[in-house]
Amino acid sequence: MSHTLSNRWTFHLRQSTHTPFVVLRLRFPFGIAHEPADQPGLCKLLALTLKSGTSKQTALSIADALEYLAASLSVSVTHDAFTLHLTVSREQLDPALQIVHEILTDAVFPEHELQRARGQMKADCKKKLDMPGVLLGELFQSTLFGGHPYGRSTDGMESGVDDLSRDGVLRFYNEKLTACGAIVTVVGDVDEIKMRTFVENNWASHFKNSVNISTIQMDSPQPLGQRFFCLTDRPIAQAHIALGHTGPARGEPGHVPQMALNYILGGAGLSSRLTHHIRTQQGLAYSVYSSLTKRKFGGMFSVVLQTSAAHAPRAVTAIVKELEAIKADGVSDQELEDAKLYFSGHHPFTMETIERMALLIEQGVFFDLPPDYVERELAELQSLEQDDLRKAADMIDPKHWVLAIIGNEALIRQPIQELLHHYERQ
Repeated sequence: MSHTLSNRWTFHLRQSTHTPFVVLRLRFPFGIAHEPADQPGLCKLLALTLKSGTSKQTALSIADALEYLAASLSVSVTHDAFTLHLTVSREQLDPALQIVHEILTDAVFPEHELQRARGQMKADCKKKLDMPGVLLGELFQSTLFGGHPYGRSTDGMESGVDDLSRDGVLRFYNEKLTACGAIVTVVGDVDEIKMRTFVENNWASHFKNSVNISTIQMDSPQPLGQRFFCLTDRPIAQAHIALGHTGPARGEPGHVPQMALNYILGGAGLSSRLTHHIRTQQGLAYSVYSSLTKRKFGGMFSVVLQTSAAHAPRAVTAIVKELEAIKADGVSDQELEDAKLYFSGHHPFTMETIERMALLIEQGVFFDLPPDYVERELAELQSLEQDDLRKAADMIDPKHWVLAIIGNEALIRQPIQELLHHYERQ
């Protein structure tokens, strides 16, 4: 059942009687990409402190109440969205809903809780310095998207965390949480009319000035048009490498063949092309994979590997050759059949839990997909042919990319620059 509420929120309920639990998700269409450019980290600070107290309860009393109900309530944030996720038994749904309602409508963000969260954020920023894989992801993303909001770090900047004020959090909370249209998704054995009435009478009546989520727009990231090289020096023996470029948004045509192509190239683990050619045959990488990440207004495609500093130029050359090969030659019949078998088994599995069911419903609405998009994509998958994957390979650009590396600069920079000069002369 789907319904548009009086304040333009959308409500979606799916009955599921095979479990005694109920899942409620509220997705608001704002995230890291929508926070003020001069306040990086504000969205994460809001997520960390939304449950930190109301005019009637402290953070501890809220946590105790949820524990008493055996309920789980999490708050998460991505570049596109701010989401609350509640899991609770159907017998305790009513009191759990009251807690969620109080947090949504009466959060006060006590200064001592904000200070605790700021300390956690600064600790997270410091911890990343010893995590080359995390640093690589942020370096690649910030270089790839440049000044576009998708290039922002999830954690903000350590130097600016203390500047995130309570007034700023409250202003952001009031401007975004109370003004952006939300997607409410419920899956479980619940009374449809009772649940919809609660949402309408409590949230639709409170958040009266919400806008339709389809009106929230953002410019898409621009294609690169050239090569970029960025390196962060770390005194480590390995080179952590990411090479890639911008990609399509989730709602754009061609999703199914693109995902199948990425699976064959580097998403299939040890059976992928990248692993077979770069790790097994050439011994150039400890691990290697490709990733296709799709967001609301754009995406990114990347190949990531770890190798020795001495092997970095050869590894980069091998990546580019694999991209050129799959774009020029396509895939084999066996590779296509293996991809079909994988996704045919993978999709139904993701629908087995009520958490995944709620997420898939929510994603369909958020990305403006047909209500039966999962079934449609499975049917499209089974009908894929070689030509479909050749067209999907149009998203791969072996000539224009960002190359990001975390490693020992003294050992890596000059050989990589010589390699890039070689590409420029071609």
